[in-house]
Amino acid sequence: MFSCSTQKNAMPPVKTLKEKAVLVRSDDGKVLSLETSLADIQLFSLDASTSIDILSTGELAYSPTNEPLYLLAVAGKDSFILGERHINIEGANNIRDLGGHFTEDGYQVRWGKLYRSGKLSDVKKKEFSRLSPLGLNTIVDFRTGIEKDKHEDKWPNIADIEMVPLSIGDSSISRKEILKRIKSPTFDPDALMQEVNQELVAKYSYRYKSFFDYLKDDASYPLLYHCSAGKDRAGFATALILSVLGVDKETIMDEYLMSNYYLHENMEKRVRQAAIFYGIDRDNLRMLMNVDESYLEAAFSTIEKKYGSTEQFFRQALNVSDTDIEYLKEKLLYGYSPELD
Repeated sequence: MFSCSTQKNAMPPVKTLKEKAVLVRSDDGKVLSLETSLADIQLFSLDASTSIDILSTGELAYSPTNEPLYLLAVAGKDSFILGERHINIEGANNIRDLGGHFTEDGYQVRWGKLYRSGKLSDVKKKEFSRLSPLGLNTIVDFRTGIEKDKHEDKWPNIADIEMVPLSIGDSSISRKEILKRIKSPTFDPDALMQEVNQELVAKYSYRYKSFFDYLKDDASYPLLYHCSAGKDRAGFATALILSVLGVDKETIMDEYLMSNYYLHENMEKRVRQAAIFYGIDRDNLRMLMNVDESYLEAAFSTIEKKYGSTEQFFRQALNVSDTDIEYLKEKLLYGYSPELD
């Protein structure tokens, strides 16, 4: 279904966003430099409280505040939104804003509405001042009860946020059983992860239906959804959201595979530790901790086989009507006007 291809088990290349050849680079949330082919460009924070001067060197004179990391860029009569896809937070290495992607009909996904993430249990309190401006109303947690019990979410003002448990996964399988399967000489990590993604459709569509019920509620936004690593359960959720908004298949796959980049350093540490402690083959473990395009393909192939099309899957399994799709597009795309009467 998807046409994007990458070298197997390798990190995908880091692709710049599509905001008209503009890329803002940052370090720990501080805007450092701007790369652009456009002349006479100015940047403003979206709430217009902070202007950013661009020096001739390309460096930005900017005093960091606790504002969200998305900006309005203006060049002549043209204006467009740009921002940081990845939010670099200590203790959480895969928090990403879904904003900035373009749909096939030219609309752009709004910044600051939807975030995907891995577990939030290791977020440092010193980072709370940078996370508070995201203003979350809802956190959707796809982890199982065992995962949540061991790693409780941390977030500023968490008591004021609606916490939505939508458990996806089999909590009855013990670590011992998993290790036994992984250590088997016939173990096929690709086959296992493809099976996991097939089950996201075959066994857990009802959870994604509940997820879309929250997406259809204006009071849910801004909303963050996450699993443990933010790559499989949250990765499939992201693919569904971008699909319903009309983003092209290659971009959806690129977004999915970027987890390999953002998780790489942390995952490599875990691979080395687990390989030594449990005696697991490093290559097999690495494939389990990465994502591969065949994994997401397996989910969408299951949709095609069971429902005939992605559109029918949205209608029948997720209870997302044409009216709902128009609402989601109006809510999550800049400048979109509903086409339905």
